[in-house]
Amino acid sequence: MAELLGASTAVPRADKPREELRVYEFFSGIGGMRLALEACLSENPLYTVGSATAVECSDICNACYLQNFPEGNSSCLQVNIESLRVGKIDGQADVWTLSPPCQPFTTTKGALQRGSEDNRSKGFAHVMSMLAAMDSPPRWIFFENVKGFRGSTVHSEWSEVLRAKGYVWEEFLLSPTNFRRPNQRMRFYMACELSAAPGAGRMRVEVHTEPVPYALETSPYPAAVAPPGVKRLQSWVLSDESLKAELGELNFASLLVPDRILSKPWAQGLSYVGVGDRITFCFTSAYGKTYHKSSGSLLHRTITRGKDVGRPGDMSSAHSGAVRLFAPLELLRLFGFPETYRFPDEMKLRHRFKLIGQSVNVAVVEHVMRTVFWRPAA
Repeated sequence: MAELLGASTAVPRADKPREELRVYEFFSGIGGMRLALEACLSENPLYTVGSATAVECSDICNACYLQNFPEGNSSCLQVNIESLRVGKIDGQADVWTLSPPCQPFTTTKGALQRGSEDNRSKGFAHVMSMLAAMDSPPRWIFFENVKGFRGSTVHSEWSEVLRAKGYVWEEFLLSPTNFRRPNQRMRFYMACELSAAPGAGRMRVEVHTEPVPYALETSPYPAAVAPPGVKRLQSWVLSDESLKAELGELNFASLLVPDRILSKPWAQGLSYVGVGDRITFCFTSAYGKTYHKSSGSLLHRTITRGKDVGRPGDMSSAHSGAVRLFAPLELLRLFGFPETYRFPDEMKLRHRFKLIGQSVNVAVVEHVMRTVFWRPAA
């Protein structure tokens, strides 16, 4: 991206204070984009997060957001994005982050893939129209969605808006496995910077499918060495005692997969993993509600590797009480959230699973942001 995005570098300027960036998080969810930006800029010599405005219609999401970002520089706009007017936000942000609903572009079995015809695309369509009409658009935009977004009609429309406004950008197809995290969750990302005359924007032709070497370290001039292999799940799994202390006995018991599920014929085909494994299926918002390998893997409490899990016709006969859901805290760890992140105590487990499944992976987004804010000087 160095040859495309040339406006900012990570060269220290000891004589000047760090610029405080104003951030607007559209479709903010539980704050994953903001956490990624804060992690990216934590030691950056040029920029820091000054203020953040979360734009999200879900009261459940906003409750999580405000609990984890209680400081005075945070605010939540609990509105339907389509109700926003360009005059209210024009020139009000340096950074936009966007993680719009993915369902219109999901390519899994049974997905309708209606794209722009899906009502859930209307919010993002409105964001595009606002950006197109702005006199003072944000300097940077970071975007995340499912892999199926790339190549869609909406992707083409979005790219045209960016080009017309003078943005240059790069695109990424990355998974947490690229960053040593044992979870397969391929997502599409864009890192955009306003640095060209209107109508002169362009993108890099090659889409990144591997981490950008210089963005892997905290130093602005790191060695171009990719990280070693994916870590085993034991680095993220918590002990039963820790989970019971965090969740209470009742909620911990609700993590156990009941025999009525394990006894089903289709239970043989679920994804079972152990602490010695290095991969899990993508965790979705249906995790804990729908038992299917496409909604996420299950953890075997006594067998180290999933390949060693016996699969009799009635799984409950051999594995009763031995299989559980990954706990929300464990999923947050896999998704790159800080150890201090917590859900409100009164929030039900099914809501926690849903919110995590709808979230971004903080570690991957941080890397995408680092390609902009930490690239070496030319």
